[in-house]
Amino acid sequence: MIQFATGSGTSSNSTITVYDQNGNQVIPSGTFPGLNGATGITFDPINHDLHVVNYQGNTITVYDQDGNEIKTSGTFPQLNQSYGIAFDPANQYLYVAKPSINVYDQNGNHISVSGTFPNLSTPGGIAVDPMNGHPYVSNNSSNTITVYDQNGNQIPTFGTFPDLSTPDLLTFVP
Repeated sequence: MIQFATGSGTSSNSTITVYDQNGNQVIPSGTFPGLNGATGITFDPINHDLHVVNYQGNTITVYDQDGNEIKTSGTFPQLNQSYGIAFDPANQYLYVAKPSINVYDQNGNHISVSGTFPNLSTPGGIAVDPMNGHPYVSNNSSNTITVYDQNGNQIPTFGTFPDLSTPDLLTFVP
């Protein structure tokens, strides 16, 4: 069982290393083929799949827990310089950060949402609050975090997320 996985590099020499919760490396039976500048990774707890953003290849590759590639029926269209990725288990959508935010189903089909994800400024990291499904996006250029509903409408926050400096990565701990 995969507990933690790390990807490395925006170069074509990307790898994924798997660890258990105690920090011991686990050698999967698969090889995680098709990586090309892996910059984002998320886990789908429903299907137990990993989705990896390939910055260099403008693709998303899907793997089972053993590192074997899973072919999807969709193609994850409109990817260009994508960076972060997050999975929302409530609606089973994937949110992908790039110069904008794209939404996909688990099979790689683009999902149209009513909102526009306004006020992005070089988005990098993205995480979904599992309690309410709200995506949080780190804006690298403006040193801010922006919060949205599941449809891409901005939600005002009462805090300011002080002391951020070019935030890239983001996770949510419930």
